[in-house]
Amino acid sequence: MTNKQLLIAARGYIAKGWTQQEYARKADFESVSTKSPEATCWCIEGAIMAADTNENLPRQSECLDMLRTEANADNIVGWNDAKGRTQAQVLALFDFVISKA
Repeated sequence: MTNKQLLIAARGYIAKGWTQQEYARKADFESVSTKSPEATCWCIEGAIMAADTNENLPRQSECLDMLRTEANADNIVGWNDAKGRTQAQVLALFDFVISKA
């Protein structure tokens, strides 16, 4: 899986559902593993983890760094969790990074 493929797959998770303050949540907002079949929403990092079927940690880090750089953030988790952040903003960030990958 290339970085671009991982970003596209992770974007698909965010499009299904997005969250803050946890990697993934169930429909009742309870925290759950990123790969749980009960997961219905993911944060940026959780979506990268869920989409990476090979669990390639260096590739995950590269993708997270690409997103962090384009978001002009010190930490992509902090950017994701910022008050007022929206799912649309997260999807737009993925779209921009994917277009450059």
